[in-house]
Amino acid sequence: MNTGEHSIAGAKQVQEERIDNGDNPALADLRAKLSAGLARNRINKTELARGSELGRTTMSEAFQAPGLVPSEQPVAALARALKLPVGELLDSIESFA
Repeated sequence: MNTGEHSIAGAKQVQEERIDNGDNPALADLRAKLSAGLARNRINKTELARGSELGRTTMSEAFQAPGLVPSEQPVAALARALKLPVGELLDSIESFA
């Protein structure tokens, strides 16, 4: 699968989980942890997209507030790329399932 296919598939997954999340604390916490992971690893979002094998759009949507609730696959990929605890980040999105 090339990067374009990852981008399309990932974007569809995120878009399928669109809900009105407002300023949900769990989602804000997820985004804060992802941002902290970026800073700690000293990488930018383009490098993170490459390292997580997600399209830049899919990856960026995980950081946008208010925005889409990311699905498990992108969150897990981002957590692994940022060397963050996957389960902890997945717990942040469980309340939207």
